[in-house]
Amino acid sequence: RYENFVLLPLSKRRFCQECQQLLLPAEWGKHSSHQILCDISTAQLRSPSQLLYPLENKKTNAQYLFANRSCQFLLDLIISLGFRRVLCVGTPR
Repeated sequence: RYENFVLLPLSKRRFCQECQQLLLPAEWGKHSSHQILCDISTAQLRSPSQLLYPLENKKTNAQYLFANRSCQFLLDLIISLGFRRVLCVGTPR
């Protein structure tokens, strides 16, 4: 699916937020009543957590989505401290 999706022109790249799925043009009709993001860029595909909604059950799906500024701070800190591996639990971004 991804390989077919990236070959599409930007104007034909859509993402269904309800189903959390990249949509190919033949599937648009099935998702017409869903909330859709259009013109999905390569940059967005490189950061899929920007497209996905966090799971809502706080007890079984605990997760925290950091703001871009917080991510950059943590990345700078990890690099400056010389860490080579990081385990991210419950933090998809």
